[in-house]
Amino acid sequence: MLSGGSINIGIATAIAGVIAACLPIAGISGPSIEAVSVDELHHEAIVVDGHNDLLSSLIPPYDRFPWDNGWEGDFLPVLNMNRDLRSVTCYGHIDLPRLREGNLNVPYFAVFSSERFWGDRALEQALGQIYALHHNARINEDELTFARTTEDIREVTAAGGIAAVLTVEGADYITESNGKQLLSQFADLGVRVMSLTWNDSNQLAEGLHSTYPDRYPSEPDMGLTDFGADIVREMNELGIVVDVSHLHENSFWDVMEVADAPVIASHSSAAAIRDHPRNLTDRQLEALADSGGMVHITFVPSFLAAEPADASVEKVVDHIDHVVGLVGVEHVGLGSDFDGAPMPSDIPDASHMPRITEKLFERGYGEDEVRKILGENAMRVLSAAGSDRGRLCELPGVRVYPGFSVSTDAHSGGNLSASVQVGRGAAFSPRASRIIVDGEVIPHRIESEHYALCSEERGVTVRADAGEQLSRGFHVVTVEVGDGAGAVSRETRIIHVKE
Repeated sequence: MLSGGSINIGIATAIAGVIAACLPIAGISGPSIEAVSVDELHHEAIVVDGHNDLLSSLIPPYDRFPWDNGWEGDFLPVLNMNRDLRSVTCYGHIDLPRLREGNLNVPYFAVFSSERFWGDRALEQALGQIYALHHNARINEDELTFARTTEDIREVTAAGGIAAVLTVEGADYITESNGKQLLSQFADLGVRVMSLTWNDSNQLAEGLHSTYPDRYPSEPDMGLTDFGADIVREMNELGIVVDVSHLHENSFWDVMEVADAPVIASHSSAAAIRDHPRNLTDRQLEALADSGGMVHITFVPSFLAAEPADASVEKVVDHIDHVVGLVGVEHVGLGSDFDGAPMPSDIPDASHMPRITEKLFERGYGEDEVRKILGENAMRVLSAAGSDRGRLCELPGVRVYPGFSVSTDAHSGGNLSASVQVGRGAAFSPRASRIIVDGEVIPHRIESEHYALCSEERGVTVRADAGEQLSRGFHVVTVEVGDGAGAVSRETRIIHVKE
């Protein structure tokens, strides 16, 4: 393998032989025929990366600290992932060309919006990041697809595309006043993995640092709060995977006691190899495995080795080896933290992902084991956690058509409306309809109801005045109608208010 460069993709055997013959002169081993076949396997596999922070860089400000530059604008997406972003993002590890080159075809894009950095605008900034991912999937639809289920992922990757999975890192804006409704809206928007905290404590759980965003210490032995336990149960119901990276160990064990679906650590490593607060002990790794979950080994140098300069692909695989030896190959994967931290010199960005596969084969892993580590383990967890199921109890014969769309970048005024088509005989109760803005149910009214000409359907208009709730910026709005007995049809959109 060439030091500091990527593996040549699809290189001809003859060329490989010439390179291999020449390189030993300089004391460097070149790619053999076996290495080329390893490279081919890598580019046929589903490769899941459990965590990256690119979304934070797709909207201004790029440095993430608004008080440094006096920025007061909106969180509008301004960058296209299908270009070189190295000079714009904090570290420059991900864009569509490098994802394609490294066949990182299932990146987990994390929404990171800590209250520490954004205060009462944390929810708005989070919605701006979600909007940015939808926006980039729309303008790059031939290469990037927003994936909600494992079926979506397999279909997209089989066609040679990149399947974007939406996750949340730290849910400071999930509060007791809006929590369950907002969580359900996030599930509608495609969130499939969520960690309860970043390093800070919040209303859900004790974070790694045992301090709140204002640096005030959290309660001793706080762990998971009662509200946090309710949210974990709700996540299980919605098919959102619980992520324990960044949690305090008190919270970790409380989560493991409450959760009844597989739990993951999206970007952590093994404390037995590198004793670091963000890494997991053997007991924690065993508990994840017992839940049916897994750890995604991160590439962050300080998590891999005591001396960050010693971090390398070799160290990444050392951590993988430890987990495999402890709990089996079914419970480990990859979680780089691209665009969220510095990277080892021999895997400086997403284009170098094939080096992981090469090193796994050098360590003696078989093809099926490598495929599991690269992505199949993560696919199993998503499916087992319920991420593939649709919303339960959908109301037959009823469809909601909001008068606002995620594809628009502005919504004027405070009036929200939606058309509801109700098939003749369908169970529909106007009293069971509602409009939800940012997790808050707001008053609404049924303005009209009529049968369409030459049709068995009737139309209903649901309307609400939401002037106070729709301040400038991003909001998430859901229109839901039901039969009064628990079955519902709903549509959720992000909207942007300019003024």
